[in-house]
Amino acid sequence: KVFPQVRHHRRCRFSEMWTMPERIIKRHDTRVTPRVRFLDEQQQPIVLTGLTVRYTLRALGTTTLKINRATATIPDQLVTPGEAFYQPVAADVDTAGLYEEEWEIDYGSGSKESFPVKAQIIVSILEDLDDV
Repeated sequence: KVFPQVRHHRRCRFSEMWTMPERIIKRHDTRVTPRVRFLDEQQQPIVLTGLTVRYTLRALGTTTLKINRATATIPDQLVTPGEAFYQPVAADVDTAGLYEEEWEIDYGSGSKESFPVKAQIIVSILEDLDDV
């Protein structure tokens, strides 16, 4: 699967996706899961064990949130260190349009970081042919 590497200017930076600059999802498809891999400035995975990762999706050019800080899944960090994904539900992908994606790592005690820092990942939810 293709997913963006996440990096930040101090601890990690956010880079472009390897093959395309946006995620493309068909409306009503809940199997497509946005995934990221958080890397430090030495390009080593940031182990997310014990942390919380949140996912936000906002309609492009608006303040309307489609997904508001939903808790992402953190898989086994021994197997996939630094990786997290969000499993959408039907209401998350029921409206075609362009959206901006943001990830947030909550380190606890009020400490958090949001990604990407310099640019947003654009998500396209395309119309499906049968509207189901």
